[in-house]
Amino acid sequence: MVVLIDYPGFNLRFARSVREHNLKIVYYISPQVWAWNRGRVRKMKGLIDRMLVVFPFEVDIYREEGIDVQFVGHPLLEVFTEPQGRKEFCKRYGFDEGKPIVGLFPGSRKQEIERIFPVMLGASRFLNRELGAQLAVGVPSVLEFDFIKSFVRDDLPARLIQNATYDVMKNSDVALVTSGTATLETGYYRTPMIIVYKTSLLTYLIMRLLIRIKKIGLVNIVAGKNVVPELLQWRATAPRLAAEAAELLRDKNLREEISRGLSAVKEKLGTAGASAKVADVILSLA
Repeated sequence: MVVLIDYPGFNLRFARSVREHNLKIVYYISPQVWAWNRGRVRKMKGLIDRMLVVFPFEVDIYREEGIDVQFVGHPLLEVFTEPQGRKEFCKRYGFDEGKPIVGLFPGSRKQEIERIFPVMLGASRFLNRELGAQLAVGVPSVLEFDFIKSFVRDDLPARLIQNATYDVMKNSDVALVTSGTATLETGYYRTPMIIVYKTSLLTYLIMRLLIRIKKIGLVNIVAGKNVVPELLQWRATAPRLAAEAAELLRDKNLREEISRGLSAVKEKLGTAGASAKVADVILSLA
């Protein structure tokens, strides 16, 4: 038995070699063919004994091509923790319970942070000055604290919080989130958010040529509709982000509407136990 995980460029070539030795193949966590290249699905037919997917909408994509596919739920559900309540969170980090909290999640890759974090901070400065918003930065554990701190000027009252990402996500009234898995994590806690992404012009143009979907935010993709706003590339400016976030902070009904939409996304991720289900499939096929 061979278990392939994501990474289609290598894994699909490897699968062909494996087939020559009559080994069974399970593919866990589907490549994002729905975004990049659906033609790869046809190439998997006859190569994969079972495709195990983490999003429910992926099932039909493979089933239409006659590939044995099973939805196992998202592995993120196994690591979510019950975050601190608002009162405890505010007391621990020195926030005022009565004032809004804006959570900033700038990503986990240095190049992303260098392009996106300054935009978030610029918008946050306006939100703090005009609306009294308190700022909480979720510092990725994979990056050095001082690297993130180097972007924050001393006159901006932002609290940098490490090793408590889910606490920040849950207790933020609005979150500014770099596109990626963090949008699913924030969505799990039903926190209204704005998805932000910005890269080099050349990379962006290449991405737009290759990507087959209009939206890139995972919560919107899973929902099958626009649940939260996305500000991409030249739309990802501090003034525009500040305006979008200010609208959310001022409009409680809009925040509640988004929160309800994110509840549906949470349900579509399935239930915890994906790893156990995958293990059962592997053992049964072996």
